[in-house]
Amino acid sequence: MASAAITTSSSEPRTLYWPLGLRETLGLGDINKTLSNFPQTATHIKFHPDSADYETRRTTRICQGGLKQDVPAGWPTTVSGPLVWEGSNFHSDAEFVYHLSKSDKNEIRCALKQVKEHDLSFDNIKEDTFPLPGLRCRLEEAREKIYNGLGFIVLRGLDVDEYSSRESLIIFLGVSSYLAAHKGAQDQAGNLLRQFITFQTLKKHASLNSKITDHIVDYDRVDSDVDLPIHTDITADIVATLPLKSSKSGGEAIVASAWTVYNELATTRPDLIHVLAEPDWPFDTYGRDPEYYNRALLFYHNEQILINFSRRVLTGHPISPRTQGIPGLTEAQAEALDAVHFIAQKHKLTFSTEKGDMRFINNYAILHGREAYSDDDIRINLDKAERRSQRHLLRLWLHNEKMAWKLPPSLRLVWARTFDEKRHRTWDAAQYMSQERVSSRGRSPSPSPPPPPRPGPRSPIPYPCD
Repeated sequence: MASAAITTSSSEPRTLYWPLGLRETLGLGDINKTLSNFPQTATHIKFHPDSADYETRRTTRICQGGLKQDVPAGWPTTVSGPLVWEGSNFHSDAEFVYHLSKSDKNEIRCALKQVKEHDLSFDNIKEDTFPLPGLRCRLEEAREKIYNGLGFIVLRGLDVDEYSSRESLIIFLGVSSYLAAHKGAQDQAGNLLRQFITFQTLKKHASLNSKITDHIVDYDRVDSDVDLPIHTDITADIVATLPLKSSKSGGEAIVASAWTVYNELATTRPDLIHVLAEPDWPFDTYGRDPEYYNRALLFYHNEQILINFSRRVLTGHPISPRTQGIPGLTEAQAEALDAVHFIAQKHKLTFSTEKGDMRFINNYAILHGREAYSDDDIRINLDKAERRSQRHLLRLWLHNEKMAWKLPPSLRLVWARTFDEKRHRTWDAAQYMSQERVSSRGRSPSPSPPPPPRPGPRSPIPYPCD
């Protein structure tokens, strides 16, 4: 199997970005002996797109001339189908929101009861152990819409206040299993669940009480309350999210069709399609081995347009700057990346996300982001180890073996890093384990069988766009 180009700039031992088992499976061997370098002069580009910078760069490059006037050979000049849409096409949320009926909610309660009675582990929550006989048909319809229709749906009506956090997670896993059975590892430690709370709010409280700092680090993942630029996650068929707590205000979800973005680029700036499709984009691995790797952002494969990128690993982030000494983006790449953002913003659909909404997005065809939000209400009770924030989001990366889009080799490699069954996999969710299985610190399982998966080592603070 062909791979993404792998590059390193140091021989110092580091955590392997591509796990050994994956290297063996794909026959990568000693990656450092077969490096593919793409030397390039870096330009300055911000994590949060700047419209003035973009316009200056766009105008300059057009004036310089010499830009390609056609799409790459073999690529379509336009794509069509239900995945081509604009936000203005939607007259109501009825086109993408599925509301749980009273009967659906009763089925969910019964399925939850069955899981709890059998004390099933998170790995064993599947279609056959979380039966939803009536809701199944609507979930199958939703699955088809995600993979071959609009590219996203929202399942609304789950009253998370009725359930404990652990029960809400069980429901999330059970419902998700009808759309895609396989869960992907979301960090270097192999954690299958990611949680997001507000970084800025916790940081303010940490400055007042040093004890809180330990709780911040211990509380899974942190989030930023500023707007989140257009991106995809790396990498999964479906990105699934469930907010257990909503922000005080703001935080509207943004989705945009990558196929609509492609059509506009093909009409107005086909040269940028060439730039996006070149396998020379330097993805920062943040101190791992290798320090970065190269691949394209945009693909045409099996008669489908696919896009996949995290902006943070290409531009860096104010809290997580780009690794020094590795290549940055070229002027052409910077323009292309911002062009995707601003064209997507032009055609986006924005909608409010309610507490309990389960949102499922086709991660290869739908770009997503989030508006800024306000989240001042936080209560931290150190004595009872309670950490409460207005916004608390759960995320899963999902794969459906039968429905999944076929991937080009370089994306297949990145996908395998997430879903390879030989990787260490764990649930970074000790606070969701049954109390009988968790010690007072909520991290080490008790000897009572069957034990839950043991948490792996914590990786550096990541961000939603990893």
